[in-house]
Amino acid sequence: MSTQTFIKLDSLAADFTDRLFTDLTVDGSPAAAAETIIATVTVASVPRAEMGVLLFCTAAFTAGTNGTGANLRIRRTNAAGAIIVASGAVTVVATQLYSPTVLAFDPLGVAQNQVYVATLQITAGSAPSTVSAVTFAALVV
Repeated sequence: MSTQTFIKLDSLAADFTDRLFTDLTVDGSPAAAAETIIATVTVASVPRAEMGVLLFCTAAFTAGTNGTGANLRIRRTNAAGAIIVASGAVTVVATQLYSPTVLAFDPLGVAQNQVYVATLQITAGSAPSTVSAVTFAALVV
């Protein structure tokens, strides 16, 4: 008889321990106009999943010199991987603080050790931007 993992419920809370993967550490900040990985989440184990992976990322950053736009993306595998979601070009002004959020669902992402990266790119940036905080999460459903 095989064992299956289900979302466990009790009178206090739902237990998502083996389904929720997070990164709250800033991995990097964009140098000039380069697309840069700012956070990474690895779906290390795959419990019984029926649908895919729900992805959420929010990042606080200060736009660098001459920055006119920002694009927050979630990609599969690395900075050149398939784009799962992008905020699109959001207008920014240099030296101002912004906090865009993206939410996506990846129906193809349920795989052992699947890596997701959150990237940030500042359009026309001529000096580094500074990412001050990031929350990146993947929930296997």
